[in-house]
Amino acid sequence: MAGNMSVMMICIVAEVDRKRLFVSPTAEHIQTARSAKPDSYPTQKMPTTAYLVSGRGYGIENWHQLFTERQLSALTTFIDMAEKAGEQAREDGADEQYANAIKTYLALAVGRLSNGNSSLGVWHAIRENIEGPFGRQAITMVWDFPEANPFSNSSKNWTGMLEGVIKTL
Repeated sequence: MAGNMSVMMICIVAEVDRKRLFVSPTAEHIQTARSAKPDSYPTQKMPTTAYLVSGRGYGIENWHQLFTERQLSALTTFIDMAEKAGEQAREDGADEQYANAIKTYLALAVGRLSNGNSSLGVWHAIRENIEGPFGRQAITMVWDFPEANPFSNSSKNWTGMLEGVIKTL
């Protein structure tokens, strides 16, 4: 979970009447956030080239350490659902290439989703949205981060990521 460092929720950003509302989390919010545990996740090591990824001095050596357990749980669920969508397409009569295309397009959306759901995202105060860390050639270290709700209508949500892939195609 986010390297060897602990994570502490400090604020919840809610949308009310198309305006942002910043709320202090309750003990229940914090407990709920900590309750998510992924069944499994990728454990690939990062490249050892120091300038590509910051954080080695903080114990970050594997890609999964760029995400909290809740983020990993959500992202691995989306990955599993992409796989199941391909299987369902085959069961419904699609050929192998078509089923693989569906999985690939959904995987591209999951990749985009991971950009706003990592522990290295940044809150853009003026635009009041999340900027992900994977848009640059190097990933920089941050000490606080926003976490997107993939089921919301705000920045870095699943629908927006899927629409981005569809527009590109």
